[in-house]
Amino acid sequence: MNKFLTELRYRYISVVIFVLIVIIIIAFLVDRLFLASKRKKSQLPCYNQELTIWSTFNLKDLSKPIKSIQKYCLKINVVKKNFDDIKNNLLLETAAGRGPDIVYIDNDFVLKNLKIFEPYKGNKLDIDNYPDSIIKFLDKKLILYPLTFDILVLFVNKTYLANIGLYDYPKTFEEIENIIPQLRQTSFTSFQLAPISLGQAHNIDNFVEIFLTINKNLNQENYASKSAVENTLDYLSQFIDLNSNLYSWDYNMPNNILAFSQENLALLPAFYSQKEKIKKINPRLEFAISSFPKFQKSIKKYNYLKVYYFGVIKNKKSKYSWLFIEEFDKSYKEFINSKDLIPLRKDTFENLDSEKKTLINELLVGDYFNEANYEFLVETLPKYLEGWLSNKGNLKNTLERVDIFKFFKK
Repeated sequence: MNKFLTELRYRYISVVIFVLIVIIIIAFLVDRLFLASKRKKSQLPCYNQELTIWSTFNLKDLSKPIKSIQKYCLKINVVKKNFDDIKNNLLLETAAGRGPDIVYIDNDFVLKNLKIFEPYKGNKLDIDNYPDSIIKFLDKKLILYPLTFDILVLFVNKTYLANIGLYDYPKTFEEIENIIPQLRQTSFTSFQLAPISLGQAHNIDNFVEIFLTINKNLNQENYASKSAVENTLDYLSQFIDLNSNLYSWDYNMPNNILAFSQENLALLPAFYSQKEKIKKINPRLEFAISSFPKFQKSIKKYNYLKVYYFGVIKNKKSKYSWLFIEEFDKSYKEFINSKDLIPLRKDTFENLDSEKKTLINELLVGDYFNEANYEFLVETLPKYLEGWLSNKGNLKNTLERVDIFKFFKK
């Protein structure tokens, strides 16, 4: 009896071993015949390339897409540069073969040098996820990857407006005109408190952008005519006219960013990006951000828009550069939040704070002012802004005979 049980036990073990061997053989054959070829096809390609990025961001800022792109055997070299350095050296270094493969750049540079960039040819990035004010510049093609933007706003000293009982910040120039007499505080030589910085050039940052924006809002479709420019100069000169009810600023004031930061200015028209400079000068200053003022009578609204992109340089590695940007796009929202940048994708517009919502509303009326001859205006506009009150007759003649034809491109 014992012998019978022992044989049965060993026979059972032998059967189990045999069945396991058969299963392993079958699994191996199935894998080799049917699964191995599919697995081979699904393996990611290894490109073994190195890409260089020029931007104002550092390696840590871009660490997530860099780590993700390593699966394609792509090495990313991040070179942090200030923005002026990028714009001043990109063309020369690219022509010499020492430039980047991906570069952080703005729409002004792109407009003049579009041919050096390789458009996107893939299908993973959706251009319809951007507002019309963004894609119209790109001719409804992803020539570059839109990253963030900057736009004119009105910085408001909350304390000074509260002192006159105003807690809802002005949205129009008409509203600002009404409160200027209440804000203005003067001494014998200058302002103790200047209401708003308008009408000059030498002590106002971005005076060209501010002039162009006011000019187009004030004159609408007629903005490029001589009469429109004269109309804008007449309007702005009121803010530096000692005899005007709108007297708000003068030649002796310091730079407007500094004046606002030092609490000598109540309302500051400037770009949103200058917020960090203000906070650095005076961290304790209580200020708010409102939309750039428009005119009540204006049908169309405009604001000066600057857009910043990742551009792919046209070279043998353009395909891999766009592959990196596809990976970057997956962590776009996280990147924007970590750097406190203004988002551009529609799918990131929900749950924004009130400040960011104000900026998005301004984005929707953003204008690139491509028709303006910017370099000429930087050199020429100061003599009009600062001489209009005292030398209006001669300046009108110069404007009519010579300069109006150079203010705007035909």
